[in-house]
Amino acid sequence: MASILADRGVDAIDCAIVLGTGLGAVAEDIQDPIRIPYADLPGFPRGEVSG
Repeated sequence: MASILADRGVDAIDCAIVLGTGLGAVAEDIQDPIRIPYADLPGFPRGEVSG
C-alpha cells in the first residue's frame, strides 16, 4: 500500500476513508482528496455495483 501511495506523490497521511457504493457523495465535502480506485489496489475486491 505504501508504494501505491508513494507512486501518487503521497508520503504521509493523517486519515484514510474507504467509501463503498452509495457513499461517494461524502467525498465531495473533503478538501483536496486523493482518490484511489479499488481496481488500483492489489488484493482489494473489485466493485460489482455501478454508481
